[in-house]
Amino acid sequence: MSAAIDAAARIGWYLKRARRTLPGEHAWRITDAAARARWERRAPSVHVAVRPDRPPFVPLGAVEIPSAAEAALSATAAEIRDGRWTVLGWDRFDLARPDWDADGAPSALTDLDGSPPAATSVKHVWELSRGHHLTVLAAASRFDRAGDEESAERAAELTRQWWEAYPTPAGMMWSSGVELALRLMSWVWTRRLLDGWPPVRALFDDNDLAHRHLWLHQDALARFPSRFSSANNHRLAEAAGLLCASAAFDWFPESDGWRTAALATLCEEITAQVAPSGATREQATGYHAFVLDLSIVALAEAAAAGLVVPAGVIDRLATGADALALIVGTSPSGPRFGDADDSTVARLDGGEPHTVRRALALAAATLGPAVGWPEVEPDVRSATFGAFSAGALARRDDAEPRPRTDRETLAASIGPAVLDAHGAAHRARAWVRTGPLGYLPIAAHAHADLGAVAFELDDVPLLVDPGTSVYDHQPERRRHERSTAAHNTVSIGGDDQAPWFGSFLWGGEAEARVAGYVAEPVGDRPAQVTTRIEWPAHGCVHERTVSLDEHRLVIEDRLDAMPGASKEPRPIGVCLTIGSGWSIADRLRTLDDGTQVATMRHDDLRVQFHLSNALAWGLVDAVGNAGVGWVATGFGRLEPSMALIGASTLPVGCSTRMVVSWEGST
Repeated sequence: MSAAIDAAARIGWYLKRARRTLPGEHAWRITDAAARARWERRAPSVHVAVRPDRPPFVPLGAVEIPSAAEAALSATAAEIRDGRWTVLGWDRFDLARPDWDADGAPSALTDLDGSPPAATSVKHVWELSRGHHLTVLAAASRFDRAGDEESAERAAELTRQWWEAYPTPAGMMWSSGVELALRLMSWVWTRRLLDGWPPVRALFDDNDLAHRHLWLHQDALARFPSRFSSANNHRLAEAAGLLCASAAFDWFPESDGWRTAALATLCEEITAQVAPSGATREQATGYHAFVLDLSIVALAEAAAAGLVVPAGVIDRLATGADALALIVGTSPSGPRFGDADDSTVARLDGGEPHTVRRALALAAATLGPAVGWPEVEPDVRSATFGAFSAGALARRDDAEPRPRTDRETLAASIGPAVLDAHGAAHRARAWVRTGPLGYLPIAAHAHADLGAVAFELDDVPLLVDPGTSVYDHQPERRRHERSTAAHNTVSIGGDDQAPWFGSFLWGGEAEARVAGYVAEPVGDRPAQVTTRIEWPAHGCVHERTVSLDEHRLVIEDRLDAMPGASKEPRPIGVCLTIGSGWSIADRLRTLDDGTQVATMRHDDLRVQFHLSNALAWGLVDAVGNAGVGWVATGFGRLEPSMALIGASTLPVGCSTRMVVSWEGST
């Protein structure tokens, strides 16, 4: 019976997906699947030809590594040599001889209803095979002042183990072009960082098994790119991996063609996926950083190989870096709008990935920071790529300064809207999710979070996105983390802003149009943004105005009926998810006018929530609750927190008002 149910569910998903595809996509998918099957059957018998006139591998040269970053790298490399490695928040202890097909899931992992996960997490399986542990070991071997032969040997042994484990291109490890691309990029930098280690030529340059894997990975990427509604960051990653490998490993008769096609595709995708304002069309902060990483690493390799990268493409990429810097500011991570799976490229540092700020460090070292950038701490990767690119991706000294995206331009394009209010005692920053739902018809990595507010006080997250902790293996948690009700916005009738069709598939389009915007307080007028979100299924429009000054954050919501729609009351819900680390100083109490007040603390910070008396409010924490009240601080990492939940059935035209105010040290 369960098999029949699973089959019916898969058929239902494909039918829903078919409703969101682009013209010509169905025929392409059928043709592509057949071609892949033929390629997999032929691949084991293919003779891999290696050019006799291979050019020398481009070396790295001298790099000055920050001492603190070097110490963290050395410590992490020591853990890997001891067989330990944290993979997307899950600790693994099998790196002496990894089980590449295992996800390392904690035994206590459960879904929202308390049941064990429906399947293994393919993300956690794939992540180890991306080879980040190889580049960390190779970097430690290169930059440890005392020299580290053991790190080089472990990197080589783990590389050989993977090659031997997957001699033919079939199965899970070959099913995603992104995974092929990231493995190639890790192998490029493992080879480069081990360049001064004598056995490296036997591992890569003179190794038939290495040649076979390098060729098959590149051939697959060239033959089977993501297209149509799947051509999001996947397509960009595939082009970046193929460009990086074909430029660095210029060893095969096909390398020139691969390189030319990959550079053209990468340039097209940078221009398509990074808006002229610099915002990411995927509406996901984590993927904004990932696209920067991918593009910089690949274009640095192209420049080192002597390829000409169009100036307009570098300018668009630099504008994307400027936009991310503008959005994040001094925040530890910025708003966690949309999906984020901690994806990064050529990881060379110890400790946690911290992908957003490390993406900014990489961009600053290669593209150059524009005026007004926040300070970013250099690390091993940024120092390495700054030396390797040697200014090839930066503007020339005599060039015109690149035009910087300002907050008004960002909000007016696809957002988000950023509000700042820096007083004498505190720094306050709010972000409001504007723009369309997501990129391409399925909006795969977007959440239904239009109008959502994120807020930090003195760089401490107070109102936060629930984050992304899972993708495929816990469907109920995945649905919850993408839902409108889980975000700091208004939900109507318990529905999402677009129909839910699947874990990476929305069944409709939605948009938060900016009706007014002031980025910073001017005189007595606060920073303010007003957005309008249409809910056709409920015949109404949600108008939200968010105001910020140095003393308070105000969120005002109003529902209006669309022309010709019923004026009957609508059931609404409002969520305010609190960042982990805050504690309750004073639970909800009701004032004489019916307003409910809650007080919370974080070290010396103290804030009060004044909540609209038009709604019935409750404070939900993670104790005994598997959904609301948990915050994903990274993929695979959940921390207990709490949320203020308001609900009522309100007539159209009714407004609600929530105020967050703060004091100085207490």
